[in-house]
Amino acid sequence: MKQILIVFKKDLRETLRDKRTLMVMVVVPLLLFPMIFGITTKMQGDSAKDQATRLLKVGYVAAGNDLGLAALLSSAPAMQMVPVADTALLRQDIRNDSLDLGVALEPGFADKVMTMQTATIHTYGALTDDIARDRLAMVLDLFQANLVQNRLDSLHIDHAAITPVQTTHHETALMKETIGKLVGGVLPYIFIIFCYMGSMFPAIDLFTGEKERGSIETLLSAPIERWKILVGKMMVIVLAGITTAILSFTGIFISLQLVADIPKEIMDVALGILTPQFILALLAMLLPLVIFFAGLMIPATIYAKSFKEASSILTPMNFLVITPAVIGMMPGVELNVVTALIPVLNVVLCTKELIAGTVDWGLYALIIASLLALATAAVTLSFRRFGSEKSVLRS
Repeated sequence: MKQILIVFKKDLRETLRDKRTLMVMVVVPLLLFPMIFGITTKMQGDSAKDQATRLLKVGYVAAGNDLGLAALLSSAPAMQMVPVADTALLRQDIRNDSLDLGVALEPGFADKVMTMQTATIHTYGALTDDIARDRLAMVLDLFQANLVQNRLDSLHIDHAAITPVQTTHHETALMKETIGKLVGGVLPYIFIIFCYMGSMFPAIDLFTGEKERGSIETLLSAPIERWKILVGKMMVIVLAGITTAILSFTGIFISLQLVADIPKEIMDVALGILTPQFILALLAMLLPLVIFFAGLMIPATIYAKSFKEASSILTPMNFLVITPAVIGMMPGVELNVVTALIPVLNVVLCTKELIAGTVDWGLYALIIASLLALATAAVTLSFRRFGSEKSVLRS
């Protein structure tokens, strides 16, 4: 054990001297998310404010008596009504950005409404301009409500007479469960990616880097069993991956503290997630997962002759990590016996359940067992590759 710790301390010291590794391990996870949250929140807030208050030019194609719709549009806040001859011209003006939205009444609009028929109002606009369309929809909903009330008054009917029932929804899920189901997949996606990134650079430096520096031969000639050297190096790689994941998680919660617009209820739930049980359950999954990552990286970095070659091998492996993580964020993908056996995907789905407080501990145990089995297989592969002189001393 003493010899393993000697190798561990030596490699940890070398890893911490590497600026690229420190950048990925510490600076990026701690500073990246506060910067992203701050910038995006500011931009979204400013954009939403601008969209809600900017003057909308609404093209209007009338069809005789419009029953007061033109007046209602003209009186709406920050909305300018622009008369247009026909719908063809209306479409053209919206395409060339002369108008933001368009409204056209069907021929005989007033006659249909007055004879108790259903008349049609056509609206036109860009699919991406959601806020503008919502503002127009509010005006049209008010116009329709006025027409409905006028029709009921003319028939001497109380509005309650045509509303036999009303539906009121009562949410039974706790706020914690709702947050877990909605956004729980994003958090594990982030720290799994950082687990991989945090492991990758130390793995390259401790194996391929030793080849480039010419120190691998000296290390192998030392009176230390080869498996102890491998364990010491792997401990550094795993520690780097876990540390990066924890710091990325810390960066996210720092970001939440900096965002002033988050409701207090959501913030309380988010901060309440960091319970000892959640942290221990998460680390119990991340540890074998990072060992599995390390076990896959080490054979590649042993084989590579240069930092560039090692990066070209390990970088495409990102997709093997990203793909199941993205699948875990998709709606309808749930934790079951099958998904509990798929690496990365099982961690994403289980983390969602942990955040929501609805985890099945039987499936959790299955996930731990499957990750341990994969980690063991990956470590065995690393031992075999590190024991091959042809691979280690390839030049």
